[in-house]
Amino acid sequence: MALAGGVIVSNAKAYHEVSNAPRERLAELSRIGELTDGHGPTLYTEFEEFAKHFLRDAQPVGASEGFRVPGLSPKLRGGAIPRFGFGTPVDRLALRDVSRFRTLVIRRSPLDAPPPADFRRTWSGHYYEVWRRREDLRVRKHVPLRTLSAACSRVHRLALEADGGQYSLVGAERPLTNRFSPAASALPAGWTVRTDDPMLVETRGPGAVAGTLGVPRTGSYEVWLAGSVGRRLGVSFDGREVGSVEDELSRPPGWLLLGTTDLRRGPHRVRIVRGGGNLEPGNGDGPRFVGPVVVRPASGAARLRSVAPGSWRSLCGRSLSWVELVAR
Repeated sequence: MALAGGVIVSNAKAYHEVSNAPRERLAELSRIGELTDGHGPTLYTEFEEFAKHFLRDAQPVGASEGFRVPGLSPKLRGGAIPRFGFGTPVDRLALRDVSRFRTLVIRRSPLDAPPPADFRRTWSGHYYEVWRRREDLRVRKHVPLRTLSAACSRVHRLALEADGGQYSLVGAERPLTNRFSPAASALPAGWTVRTDDPMLVETRGPGAVAGTLGVPRTGSYEVWLAGSVGRRLGVSFDGREVGSVEDELSRPPGWLLLGTTDLRRGPHRVRIVRGGGNLEPGNGDGPRFVGPVVVRPASGAARLRSVAPGSWRSLCGRSLSWVELVAR
């Protein structure tokens, strides 16, 4: 009886502490593998060790993996190699390196800028987007824009480089977002801020963290959470839960779309709740991580605005992630 009891208890503990695979996300990658079969080479910008398996028939190359493919593995705009183990937004990669690929597989995010204008989005799921390179456009120059004050002068200089021909200026409008960061709030016992990423909180044990998030106008908003989550974790606005996630593990933690909710203009009380454990598989204590909650208008994904070089002033005063000189 003692032996049988020990077997039962040890098995329950083992099941309790396992890391359940993010099945729905990996199933979506498998679906993308079918869609991109024969359309390589393919660049995936998320650090995901299983992506090379699911995208294997599309000549997959990871932006930040340890194995470098000569002539394909991209570098950052300044020439450095992307940081191993972390996702790399496509906007940070050198344009000439991105242009070598026919297909891009990108983890959805409420913050990242879209790929260059010579790529067109051909598929979008809950976790990923697929972009294919266009044959009718070529990006001649890509200029990131970090501040609104510098945008107008950079756009003007780019317009002067057009010098006739069938050129256009394309700007990527930056999504309007607001966020609540749990790392800057009072944390429950056992929750600590990660030293290698101060935006992330390591969660051990049950607990809740709360704060305020303001929105500029009344409307419908997407709610996103950055995290790597095992047991169920819920997010509420003003006492009403807007979404929850569980078994959504990723290293590093990725962005998770919780849902859409209607919010009035002004401040709102945000609360992130992690419940207590039980003996269900994968319900162990970690390590798991939670990051910021971000809201953006439901129609607020980055849009591309194309103008003739002579109309460059129409791009001034806009919040742009980048501007490009494009030849048709």
